[in-house]
Amino acid sequence: MRPVAAPALPAALLGAEEARDWAAALLAPLDTRLRIALRLWLGHRGRTAPAAAELGVHRTTLGNWLAECGDLLDLDPASVTVRAQLHLAAETVAGPDDVPSALPRRGGRTYRAPQQ
Repeated sequence: MRPVAAPALPAALLGAEEARDWAAALLAPLDTRLRIALRLWLGHRGRTAPAAAELGVHRTTLGNWLAECGDLLDLDPASVTVRAQLHLAAETVAGPDDVPSALPRRGGRTYRAPQQ
């Protein structure tokens, strides 16, 4: 895994369009489910239990999703630098539909990955 993602600059320094392009490119491998889960986990400072509770999934499920994020992005989410870059990117591209309630549900509490 790469230790650090592409250089991260907030929109105030880079410009809104360029920042959004950078963030979208960095997070492109993630589907909506993973992007929402990653953003929420980062918002909880990397704490799995409260993020999983807000998502309505078991913390093991969230852990599996985060591992999938790391694999797809070829980044190590344990790195503080990577977390900071991912958090900047996730917040930059977040839209009004990037909330846990927007994820598909099956059986009450279990999210289902989109059919391909």
